Amino acid sequence: MKIKKLYQLIGGILILGMLNACGNTKKIQPQPKSDSNFAYKSVFHEANSQKLIGNDEQAIALFLKCIGMKPDAAAPNYAIASIYQSQSNTTKSVEYALKAYELDQENKWYAVHLADAYFGMGDYHKSAKYYDLIINKFKDRNIEFKSKLAQSYLYSNQKQKAIEVLDLIELEAGVSAMTALTKHDLYLELNDEAAANNELSNLFNEQPNNLEVGLESMDYFLQTQQIEKAKIAIDYIQRIEPENPNAYIGLAELSLNKGDIEKAFDYLSKGLPSNEIPLDKKVYLLESISNMAFDNRFPDHAMVNSELGGLLLKMIKIDAESPEILNYYGKYLMQNNQIDSARTYFNKTIEYAPSDYTYWINLLDADYITENYDQLIVDAQKAQLVFPNQPMIYLLLGIGHYEKHQYEEAETAFFMGNEMVLNDENLKVEFEYHQAKNKWKQGDKVEAKLTLEKIIEKEINKGRFSHGFAKLLSVDKDYSHAIDYEKIAVENEPNSAIYNAELAKLYFKTKDFNAAKNYIEKAISIDLDNVTYLEFYGDVNALLGNASRAMEIWVEAGKIKMNPNLKKKIETGIYHE
Repeated sequence: MKIKKLYQLIGGILILGMLNACGNTKKIQPQPKSDSNFAYKSVFHEANSQKLIGNDEQAIALFLKCIGMKPDAAAPNYAIASIYQSQSNTTKSVEYALKAYELDQENKWYAVHLADAYFGMGDYHKSAKYYDLIINKFKDRNIEFKSKLAQSYLYSNQKQKAIEVLDLIELEAGVSAMTALTKHDLYLELNDEAAANNELSNLFNEQPNNLEVGLESMDYFLQTQQIEKAKIAIDYIQRIEPENPNAYIGLAELSLNKGDIEKAFDYLSKGLPSNEIPLDKKVYLLESISNMAFDNRFPDHAMVNSELGGLLLKMIKIDAESPEILNYYGKYLMQNNQIDSARTYFNKTIEYAPSDYTYWINLLDADYITENYDQLIVDAQKAQLVFPNQPMIYLLLGIGHYEKHQYEEAETAFFMGNEMVLNDENLKVEFEYHQAKNKWKQGDKVEAKLTLEKIIEKEINKGRFSHGFAKLLSVDKDYSHAIDYEKIAVENEPNSAIYNAELAKLYFKTKDFNAAKNYIEKAISIDLDNVTYLEFYGDVNALLGNASRAMEIWVEAGKIKMNPNLKKKIETGIYHE
């Protein structure tokens, strides 16, 4: 990761314009006219004409004829090299460029061609050789060539030489964060920590009040996990601007690394709401924090979850009309199963950004998850007015209709949406699946069953479609076949808590409580804090005769969230449906 960052830093050095290739060509002494010289010039001129109009094959043939007429002529070799370069045939381009340079070693642009070609091929030892020639033999002061030479040394693991070239760049362009940080890490790789620290000190001493230098250094050290150096950069920033929001975010990252959640969110609340922080950076940081908030394997996930909610609300108070932040808070609420509240925020995002497709889909998903099918139909029809050619909206509209027993309307929506799908086999199968469900719900179960079985055999979303078919069979109390299909779902997605829990419930309905116990334990191991799963686990233990264990589990579930039936079980110590 570090070395990749070094290359990116060096590659960012300012590129200056290159001189015209004609300005450094070898001076030819005038020669007496001859028939052979005239013939050569005529062929060369025609070759160039063919090259200019894009007739590459004819041009190459004519340049080769020139080489036959004058074997010691460098120009036709270089012309062929340039044609092959334009065709991305680097091997042939290098072959002829080498011939050109061997014939005329005073032409800098032949060396430039070779240096750039070898660099593009990843042959950095050779690119370093030719960039070095350009700089030292031809005395070219173009800083681009020094930058490429430094990169070539870096890529070819010639660290000390890279440092020496970077020193030359600094003499010409001055000390920058790019060069200083690169040399800092090169010295570390050479086990010269004193020299590395000296580079950092020199950078901050040379640029005592340059906020950008501090910010660039902080970001670099945070990305490369050099925590102590990151703190030095943050101190430098806060000496210049004590309340800098980027510095607070840097401190938050350091606190998260130490596991100090409370302090991290204190810093985030000071930095993240600021308008100085770009929106994409805000979203990136929120995504990173969400990964911790909703990962049950992370010990402090509950605390992070709670703090994240407060931080988002603070950001909304500061910028109440930001659709991005409103949408993000809606997604946060969805993940916390506060779906109705999430809908409120998704509606607000649409109010401020009515033409954003993602926000509409989030709203429709919230309707679907809460099984609010009347509202799903209303919202999908509104979305259709904005996005009349988006098949996903028709899919969700169709689902809303068949769940409300409006089967003809559902079929129309599915047919229209399916016709809009182009080059997306997964979405095509999705439509087929829901069309089959629509037939099933109308009572045409024979044809629907055949379609569903064919869909499951396609191996596209096999787990989800098997799970969906199992639920249809379960409604019809065909538990035996429902178990068969739910098993397929679990086999395809063994880490799905939903599928394992559903299989446990099916076994429970067939009074196979031991099998139910096995699968609900698997579901709980995946989703630790799911109160529904815990309560059900207690029920299974109660029916297996493990009354004391059932009580322990019910009490544990009640600590997360109590409901009337769970409360009754705890009070009586008896399972109630």
